[in-house]
Amino acid sequence: KNSNGASGTNPVGGGQDGVGDSMPFIKTAENAYEVGKRQIGKNMVFSSGEWFFDLVTRGWYDDATFWKKMNEASNLANKYQNFKKGKTAEVAFIMDEMAMSLLGDRAVAQQLLAANRQTIYRSGLAYNFYLIDDLINGKLPDAKLYVIMTPWRLSDSDVSKLKPILQKSGKTTLWRYGAGDTGVSNFSALTGMTIVETKSKIDNKIKINSNGAVVNGAGANPYYTVKAGQSGVQTLGVYPNASNQIAYAKVSKNGWNSIFYGSTNLDPQVLSYAANIAGCNQFLNTGETGYADQNLYVLHTNKAGTKNIKFPSGTKDVYEYYTNKWYSGNSISFNAGQYKTYYFFYGNKAELQAAGIGK
Repeated sequence: KNSNGASGTNPVGGGQDGVGDSMPFIKTAENAYEVGKRQIGKNMVFSSGEWFFDLVTRGWYDDATFWKKMNEASNLANKYQNFKKGKTAEVAFIMDEMAMSLLGDRAVAQQLLAANRQTIYRSGLAYNFYLIDDLINGKLPDAKLYVIMTPWRLSDSDVSKLKPILQKSGKTTLWRYGAGDTGVSNFSALTGMTIVETKSKIDNKIKINSNGAVVNGAGANPYYTVKAGQSGVQTLGVYPNASNQIAYAKVSKNGWNSIFYGSTNLDPQVLSYAANIAGCNQFLNTGETGYADQNLYVLHTNKAGTKNIKFPSGTKDVYEYYTNKWYSGNSISFNAGQYKTYYFFYGNKAELQAAGIGK
């Protein structure tokens, strides 16, 4: 029931299940307000747009309070867009759209693209998404960590251009799954490790050496391993169903790091490990949805309680908009409600206030 007293509908069947009315996590009007605030916060971070669309004409937004809250958030977003300056996120997820044409397995595509979103969105990192052509052609400012989602269709020329970009001091790259049509020779040159291709299908389960956890995979043919016994290569995980061949490994050379991970299932601990190696700031590690840029961290909680949030080194002031509270320093403890959205603006208090953000 919304603030206007209308009950709305929640039909079952009729061909509309899964398009919106059957979203069990939005149970109240208040839940809808918080999701709307989350989406506008996401727009602030990514400088994107938003429109609200009642897909199946159920009266989803027949609520004066909803529009009041969205208007308030939109006005704040306009102020922030005039304040923020463009900057590459610390973590860059790189996609090669052409490489996706090589996939013949729907389960692999589903895991790589759709299922990985939860890991990325709940990582607590500042991230963005780019195309590999822009990385190859030098159009992206430097990130700390590059996650190459589909490195499967790179030409000799592409490899030659990527090596000086990624194999540079201070850079860390996480390579996903394997070589594909890039070829194992070129892939080995990019990763800094000798990679072996085996034309057979396994389920791509990976056992993580540090804690013994097993990460499930979608299964793929061929599968890729790191050749054992290489100098300087650290084994991080193995395929337990393929004679414990090396499935996950790291090498460091001349100040740059390269991590090979032979699964399409991006486990949170794998991404956190790579981000830590790269020196990226992790705002929160509790598995809750977040978006961040150089002056804003948007948090949408799934649990109530105290959140210990870490902002980038050198942060002087933090302002949470909805509680109207200022904090000092780059580490704060914040008491949050469940299913709530919060906007943490950080930087210099005087500059934020001059932009109309913070009282």
